[in-house]
Amino acid sequence: MKDKYKVNINSIQERFKRGNKWLGRTEKSLIYTESHDTKDKLNDECLKKYNPERIVDRWFKDNKISELEKKSKAWSRAKRLANKYLYKYIKEIVPCKSIQYSRTAGCGCGCSPGFFVTEPELDEHKGVSAWVDNIVLTDEERDELLNGLAALEYLVKEEFKEQEENRAFDKVGQALVPSLFS
Repeated sequence: MKDKYKVNINSIQERFKRGNKWLGRTEKSLIYTESHDTKDKLNDECLKKYNPERIVDRWFKDNKISELEKKSKAWSRAKRLANKYLYKYIKEIVPCKSIQYSRTAGCGCGCSPGFFVTEPELDEHKGVSAWVDNIVLTDEERDELLNGLAALEYLVKEEFKEQEENRAFDKVGQALVPSLFS
């Protein structure tokens, strides 16, 4: 099933108007990857299993990272693991000098993370926003990613343990000096 997928650019938009006035926050080309749910159930199941972003997002939910009160180091490392594969596949389809992930690539609030592309080799990739889809890992890459995520689970447990310790410390503080907590 996954053999039918080929990474492709499904949309390209120029990032400037007449007079070379730039739209957006930068003149660099931006690449967005699409890992959203698809209407085709068979395609969706394949992407759930082999798309690096979908794998890492599922790991996020399974490990309840959203319940942490502080930024998770484990989540940052998990995203870097997934991005390693995304860089590889993006570079195959958009040959360039370098690719850099940014959570705030398309917008300063973080609603549209993406990849900055430096010095693309092809003219059609210069000064554009492009959307790439159908990124699927090989079985070996998927196993490597899953093993990397499994190795991070100790860190998640440590983060939750630290959070519980901090909550207990706060309760002691509230009991000793209630005026500081009101």
